Amino acid sequence: MLNGIPRSCHLLVALLLSVGMEAAVAFNPPLSSMLNRREAISDLVTKTLQYTGITQIPILTGRQTAAPMRNLVVFDFDHTLIGVDSDEHVLGLSSDKDAAKRRLAEAGAAKRWCEGFASELECLQREGVTMDRIKEALVEIKVDEELKETIHRLGNLDGVELRILSDANNWFISTVLQSNGLDKYITKIVSNVAEVDGGFLHVKPYHTSPHPEGSSSPANLCKGRVMRSWLDEVRWDQVVYCGDGPGDFEGAVNVPLNGKILARKDWPLHRLLERSKEVKMAQVLPWQDHKELARLLSKNVEMPVLAMQRKQWDLAGSRSLRWHEEGKAVRVMT
Repeated sequence: MLNGIPRSCHLLVALLLSVGMEAAVAFNPPLSSMLNRREAISDLVTKTLQYTGITQIPILTGRQTAAPMRNLVVFDFDHTLIGVDSDEHVLGLSSDKDAAKRRLAEAGAAKRWCEGFASELECLQREGVTMDRIKEALVEIKVDEELKETIHRLGNLDGVELRILSDANNWFISTVLQSNGLDKYITKIVSNVAEVDGGFLHVKPYHTSPHPEGSSSPANLCKGRVMRSWLDEVRWDQVVYCGDGPGDFEGAVNVPLNGKILARKDWPLHRLLERSKEVKMAQVLPWQDHKELARLLSKNVEMPVLAMQRKQWDLAGSRSLRWHEEGKAVRVMT
């Protein structure tokens, strides 16, 4: 293999072979064959050493990094992930959409949004609006391109989990995510439950049991209750909550103090947080539009995760150096 190469260069060639092939191992994701490939590399380097007469050469044995950071990013849906209210958007199909939206607003003011929308959705379908037509209306909803690209990048990072916590419903949310190519990046959706019964789409509350004492959330969904259950799952290194409405308040104030609350500027959530200075809470970062939300997510989630990954890579490189001495691998920790 080394015929024609000056003997003085054999050490360099062997080093490049070992490092180059170990890089291939490090960057190939299937873990099941990694050990066999590493053994093959070790065997190749050993044979190279025997040929050249070299008794000592450093080789990298692949990344041995610490566990990735655990980042939880929670999105409200209406007016946060998307620019409209999906319930109101669908009620635009009604023969009397203004009256339907007015009744829904009245129900929301009484903290009965879920029940109000369930009633309006039933009326809409009895008018002859089919589920296919409702789906067509939902597909019209587009996520801002810059925000969509940011979600793509975040969703592809190790240690970042993206979830939706919304007062809409799971069918509306899933339909919009799929049409925008984002469904594979969202790991969990908690929202009101949409079910098909008798050919009609029905919406039911997510929570059916009473909320904990002190909750001011509507009966159908307490976001603080959900957030607390998520925080108990694992030890998150950072939690980021993105929202806009009053229903997001209890979810937002449950964010750990080292996290971030991304509140839509001058919308109800932001105003509630501003008026609650006596409450200890995570840092509040206002955003004006979806492009600013995308930039805040990149700065506060994407860039820190990438910086930590680079740090772990550098650390792994210094700790995974091996020396082949007389054909035997001996670990050297630096």
